[in-house]
Amino acid sequence: MRCYFMRNGHIEGYAPLRDGPDEALIEQGISEFFKANRGRFDGFEVWRRERCLYGSPPKVPDISSSSPASAAGDSSPDTLLPRH
Repeated sequence: MRCYFMRNGHIEGYAPLRDGPDEALIEQGISEFFKANRGRFDGFEVWRRERCLYGSPPKVPDISSSSPASAAGDSSPDTLLPRH
């Protein structure tokens, strides 16, 4: 099980995850992404072998706001959606 860190649609890094239920793997992936990100990655995916359990939505700059954080596409855990 792995969490892949994405940039511009390409895998740029990963973190191994401990085995467990799908929901636990997704939680681990979210945690690993926020620990590793620091602005380097624009999304992540959680995989159990050949099956993708979760993919974060891509960051899209918010041009209607002058806030630097929202213009950078800053995601919080509340904006992460499950991949179906």
